[in-house]
Amino acid sequence: FPSHDTMRAAAEINQAQRTWFVTLTIRPGQLFLCEALASKRDVGIQSRTQDEQEGARFAVIVEELQKFLKRIRKNSKAKLRYILVQELHKNGNPHYHMLIHEVEGTLTKAVIQSAWSWGFSQVKLTDPRTAIYVCKYLSKSQGARVRASLGYGRRQAVSSQSNAIA
Repeated sequence: FPSHDTMRAAAEINQAQRTWFVTLTIRPGQLFLCEALASKRDVGIQSRTQDEQEGARFAVIVEELQKFLKRIRKNSKAKLRYILVQELHKNGNPHYHMLIHEVEGTLTKAVIQSAWSWGFSQVKLTDPRTAIYVCKYLSKSQGARVRASLGYGRRQAVSSQSNAIA
């Protein structure tokens, strides 16, 4: 039975011109920087729960992910929608699975890859089955963190002009 988020992703794929499946990893040095920034923002972070510490680190990473999406939009001039899921490696380090939907304009693999400077990126065009693959992480672990475009999965309004006589 598909989850709500899987159905939302499938709806976005069906509405998009094309959809890209992106996996992003973060180099250890960048993770160290994230932890340092999180500690600077909250000097008592070491006394917090593991989940609170991960949340503080995720907040720092989210800022970079937002910059990543802004660079893609700026360099492609495309209108995009997305869903992003954090997954943790066995060692506790995060990596991200993302669906980027082209709503208007054209996006290229090179633009996406060049926008991510914090580690490795894997990028490929996808089909609706990938929504299930990405969204399985939503229910896979309690610590899964998700971010998405505003109104993600809702039917997009199509603008049309009426020929009605006033």
